[in-house]
Parts: sequence; structure tokens; C-alpha cells
Amino acid sequence: MRGMLFILSAHLLCFSWPVYAQEDVLRLLIWEGYAPVKYVREFERQIEEKYGRRVRLEISFVDGSDDFYAPIRKKSVDLVTLTHHYFKDERFNYIAAGLLLPIETRNLPNLQNVIPALREADYLLSNGNTYGVPICQGPYGLAYSTEKIERSPKSWKVFWDSKYRGRYTLGGNEYLYNVIMTALAWNYPQDAINNYNALNNQNFKDKLSELATNAHSFWTGQDTAADLSGNSLAAVWGDSL
Repeated sequence: MRGMLFILSAHLLCFSWPVYAQEDVLRLLIWEGYAPVKYVREFERQIEEKYGRRVRLEISFVDGSDDFYAPIRKKSVDLVTLTHHYFKDERFNYIAAGLLLPIETRNLPNLQNVIPALREADYLLSNGNTYGVPICQGPYGLAYSTEKIERSPKSWKVFWDSKYRGRYTLGGNEYLYNVIMTALAWNYPQDAINNYNALNNQNFKDKLSELATNAHSFWTGQDTAADLSGNSLAAVWGDSL
């Protein structure tokens, strides 16, 4: 399994909070499953109880990381949950283009309890400012049908077994994880897994292409029972399981 890290990043936090407003709205654009109704209501209740101010969370969901870009540019959202490798992705330039505001880390006392490798990750930092904080992580895992496969697969390489051609499903939005699957399957060292130069060779690209070409289907957002049904294997995001 491969850990999948998500980041909570503030985008132009619209906390103007007019004095005479009856209700303030905080607009979240996040992954499905990250804001269960009971916790949303509890947050709203605690804010009103502690500060005497009514705040309503307005929540929208994305199917993939590319879906964040347009709303962030339009300033139609306040908080987003970007996957770690998108912060400095040259296609979007979220930080360099000033699309995200630095986070006032002094307002987050619990941040000191996050391990330094995550708290001080390079993809979150620029010019001494912090643009995101870790909120959760989970497994991007290998699932298999016990009705179709008797023994548990021991390696990601099972996806390249010819007998499973057209019998597995993959995530279709987060391209990085199919790349990582391929690197793990073909025994690339740990320091090469996220290294573009190490993976930019014809053999690796052929293996990645084979993985995608032989897939039965690609799920978006989160995999569901319907996505996995009928397949022998699947790459899955842990929340859905």
C-alpha cells in the first residue's frame, strides 16, 4: 500500500464577517467523504456556542484534483484540500501565481504535533511561508476478489500478469499513483519513486502504458462497489473500503 496524503490549504480566506451579518458562510471545496454531516453540524454548533456567531459550512465536492483550479481562480471557494503534488505543479502554479494565501501557523497550536517531515515538506513552503497543513492520509491499496483469486497477491506486479488483462480497474484522476504503482511493481528504489528523471525512460513508460491500456476501467473521485464489481483486481482509495 502507498500512503496518500491530502493537504488543507487556505485560498483567499474570506473571513470578512460583517458585524451585522445574520449568518456567515465558509465555502469548502473538498473530496467526498471529508465532511460527514454530523461533524459539519457539530462544528457549526461549537462556533456559535464559543463565539456567539453563526457560521454555515457550504460544501462542494471534486472528482479529481484538476477540479480545484477553476474555482480557486474565480475565488468562489475559501478552503480546499489539495493533494500534495499539486501545490507546485507547473500546470497550475498555485503558489507562484498567488492563488493561495499563506497560512498563519501561529493560529494552529496542534501543528506542532505533526511530524517535521510533513509539517516542513518542501511542497508546502515558499519564501518562508507555509501554504498548507496536513489533515489526513490513507492507503492507496491493492484489492482483489477472493472469488476470482485464491491467494493474496504479493506484489503490484500482479497487474501486469496477462491473465488479468481487462480484469482490473484503476484510479483515473490521480495520475501520480499509477506511476507509483508501476515504480513499486518494477522494483525502483525508494528515492526514485517520486523522481521524474529516474522514471523518464522508455522501459518505465512502456510498463506504465501497458498498465493503463490493459485496464478494464477507470474510476473517478472514489471507487465504489459498482466500480469494483466483476473485476479480479483493483487499485483502491482506502476511504471507500
